[in-house]
Amino acid sequence: MELHLLLEAVGYIILIVIGIPGNLTILILFAHIRISTKKLLPIDLILTNLAFVNVITILSEAIPQCLTAFGLHRLFSDVECMIVIFSFFSTRGMSICITSLLSCYQLIIIFPHSSKITIFKNNILKRVFQIISLLWCFNIFIYVWILPYSYSDAESFESENIVDLEYCVIIFPNYSYFMTIGAVRIFRDFLFLILMVIASTFIVLILYRHNRNMKHTLNSSRIQSDSTEGRVAKGVVTMVVMYIFFYGVDNIFWLYTLCILKASPEISDMRTFFTTCYSVFSSVIIILMNKKIKRALKLAIPCIKSQSRENIVSHVQI
Repeated sequence: MELHLLLEAVGYIILIVIGIPGNLTILILFAHIRISTKKLLPIDLILTNLAFVNVITILSEAIPQCLTAFGLHRLFSDVECMIVIFSFFSTRGMSICITSLLSCYQLIIIFPHSSKITIFKNNILKRVFQIISLLWCFNIFIYVWILPYSYSDAESFESENIVDLEYCVIIFPNYSYFMTIGAVRIFRDFLFLILMVIASTFIVLILYRHNRNMKHTLNSSRIQSDSTEGRVAKGVVTMVVMYIFFYGVDNIFWLYTLCILKASPEISDMRTFFTTCYSVFSSVIIILMNKKIKRALKLAIPCIKSQSRENIVSHVQI
C-alpha cells in the first residue's frame, strides 16, 4: 500500500472515529432534552440540524473515501451512487447554510435591544423551523439535477465533463451543464459565506464593546449573563472561522476542477477531506461550548457507569 494512500486512510479513520460519535452524541442529547422538556429552543434546532447534516456527510463521503484508500474502488451500483452523491452534495450545501444561519441567529440574540430590533428578533425566532425547511428545499433543488448523471463507472462513456470521486463518477451531458451546476454552487457558497462573515464581524464588534463596558459595571448578574452569551458567541465565531478555512480550500479545488477538465482524483480526495474536517471538528466545538450538552453529559456519564456496574454484578452472580 502506497504511503499517501495509507496516510489518507488513517486520516479518514480518525475523522470517522471522532465525527460520528461526536455528532450522534449531540443528536441523542438534544433528543433527550426534547423528550424531557417538551421543547427545543431555536438554537437547539439549528445545532440539531447541523449535527444531522454532519453525520450524513461523514457516512456518504468519508467512509467511501476511506474504503477507496484501501483499494476498494467502484463500491456502488448506479442507483446507490445516485443516493450517495446526492446525500453528500445536498448535506454539504446545508452545512454552509446552517452555519450561516447559526451566525446570523447569534448576532440577533446579542444585538443591542430596541423596539424595532425586538419585533424583528421575535419574528425571526418564530420562523427558524420554516427557514431551515426552505434551506433544505433550496439545496435539494440544486442537486436533484445531478441524479440522472451519477454512475458507478465511466468506462462505457466518452465524455470529458467528468467529476471522478473514485467510488462513483458524475458524467455531465455537456460542458454548459457542468459549468452551470458549478457556478450555482459557487454562487450559493459565496452568498452564505458573505452573510456568515458579516454576522461574525458584528458579533466580534459587539463582544468587544460588551467586554469594555463590563469593566465599568458592578452588576454581577448582568456580567454573568453577558459572559454566557459571549461564550456562545465566541463558539459560533470559532465555527465560522473554521468553516471559512476548510470550505475555502474546498472551493479553491472546485474552481480548479471547473477550469481543468478531468482533474485528477487526488484533487477530489483533498476537497473531500477538508469538507469532512468541518463536519467532525464543528461537533467538538458544539460539545465543548454548549452548556446544555455539557450538563446533559455530566448527568448521563454517572448513569452509564452505574448501569455498567450493575451489569457486571449481575453477570458475576449468574
